[in-house]
Amino acid sequence: MIKTWFKTLSAMIRLRYIVGYNGFIYKLKLLPVIGKLLPDDLYKIGIFKVLYSIWKFIAELFKLFALKIAGLSAIYGVCGLLRILAEESPDRVPVAPAEYQGIMFILSFLTYGFMGMLINTDLFSYSPEKEYAAFMLRMDARRLNNSLFAYNLAALFIAYSGVSLVCGPLSGMPFYYWLFTPLIGVLMKLAAAGLQLASINLKRRLGMKIQPGRGALAAIFFKIMFGFSAMMAVFLIAANAICPPAYVPAAIVLIIAVLAVIGLFLIKGFDPYMHRRLLSSSKEVYEIQKKSYKNPDRTKSLKKVDKVRKSDRDIQSKKTGFAFLNEIFMKRYRTVIGVKPFAACIGILLLFALFATDLFVEYSQDFGQQAATESLVNNIFNYLTFGSYQDALRPVITGSVEFEEFFRGLFGYYLLVSFFFLVPANATEKMAATMFINCDRCLMSYSFYKKPSCIVELFKIRILDAIKLNLAPAVTLGIVSSTMMFMFGGQSYFGEYLLIPLAYMLISSIYSVQLMTLYYLFQPFTENIKVKSRVYPIITVIIFAVVLGVCWIPIPAWLLVPILAGVLALTIFVAIKLVRRFSPKHWRVRT
Repeated sequence: MIKTWFKTLSAMIRLRYIVGYNGFIYKLKLLPVIGKLLPDDLYKIGIFKVLYSIWKFIAELFKLFALKIAGLSAIYGVCGLLRILAEESPDRVPVAPAEYQGIMFILSFLTYGFMGMLINTDLFSYSPEKEYAAFMLRMDARRLNNSLFAYNLAALFIAYSGVSLVCGPLSGMPFYYWLFTPLIGVLMKLAAAGLQLASINLKRRLGMKIQPGRGALAAIFFKIMFGFSAMMAVFLIAANAICPPAYVPAAIVLIIAVLAVIGLFLIKGFDPYMHRRLLSSSKEVYEIQKKSYKNPDRTKSLKKVDKVRKSDRDIQSKKTGFAFLNEIFMKRYRTVIGVKPFAACIGILLLFALFATDLFVEYSQDFGQQAATESLVNNIFNYLTFGSYQDALRPVITGSVEFEEFFRGLFGYYLLVSFFFLVPANATEKMAATMFINCDRCLMSYSFYKKPSCIVELFKIRILDAIKLNLAPAVTLGIVSSTMMFMFGGQSYFGEYLLIPLAYMLISSIYSVQLMTLYYLFQPFTENIKVKSRVYPIITVIIFAVVLGVCWIPIPAWLLVPILAGVLALTIFVAIKLVRRFSPKHWRVRT
């Protein structure tokens, strides 16, 4: 039996390697420039096989063990914190801290395993190597599924054993809580598989349609709801320092063990024909999902409703030519492209309001409502007159010099880090996609629209609109940052409060110009807003890498602002030159 299992498993691993290697070589051949230079007999080159084998081995280890090790380690860490809290407040917990930690650990682990049972228990999931083995090589589908299931069980046992043997003794809780963790994990997987097979057998007897892939998709909402409910129940138990009796998790484990034994017999005796049939059903569902994901309709969120609203009929413009076209477009689709900047502004203001309200409430509790109100009014006046935070009773931060120095350094010398906060709020790419769907893809059929002079004229108008569209989040973040600078000691030189928002505005403007330039240079979108150009995402990654490399260079705001202004002017100048020369070649609808 073991020999048969190893033989089937080794065949599946070889198939997985061959499928993956062929896909790897195929993707290499698709690379721009490099793909054309590579020889046609690339599949035979040994160095690629060696490199791919090493990468595949590492990837397989990561796939098998990484999430399992991370999940169980997190449970050990959280339960360790619960023990520390129990030791600090022994009167709240009715048992010894070590016992409390053990009970909470086993409950958390059972909840974690329950969520795994809901999400990842399908014996019949599709993979290319399964398709080749079962339908082309005519391998036994039952032996195939059971071998891979046993392989995953072995990986789970090894991962949990490694974590438990290291973290268990260090945790200090009784050994019987952590020693059997790997076995309980395996029992839960067997129980889940048994419940799945029992459900299929019941449906067969009742004459119901069996489609495991579709059923999983239909029930995903309920699975998430059940898993989330179980997790929240354990969280509430821990938050209220409630310690269930030790026999409660023991009874749950006993039930799981009984279900696991039943599941083992169900797996062993499940109909071989059904293995093949359910694999075929999973394959059909996979192909349908792949087709829908490959060509999804992403244009719905970028279009207006079919009925033209009355407000749209009243939109007018006194401009002419492309300026008229662009102004009408921006007014008509302002609710579509303006959502991200508006939501970002609300989010930034809400977070700051929560922080400020918390400080005000704490101050009121310590010194009274009147003192808190007077301090707030005085410091608003100091801020508006470019002063610094003043409070004789208590500074805004007490006992944390490092915390204060961090914020002063961040807002004083590392303003480029704000790029990574402004990127999620930037709506230029959505603006370009909306333009393409509702305007450009139709006009691209006219020759006059592809003339370099026309392209550049409209490009200049649009980069200004892109800059204006994304200024609000930059200004909001800048004002909040200046306020934080004020609260943590004040400006180091006159005008720093104004330079911080100005620096953020310039950073946002540079990024907006770059995104609009990339749209004009490559026009990467298809009819379904799928990014077709391979160069477009590569340049985006390069931009992020460059910013990540320079954002840690300390530059004061008074020096950074003129540098950014120069970079913005240079970016616009170079962008216009590049668009004039290269954009007409790509100004078309991609297929």
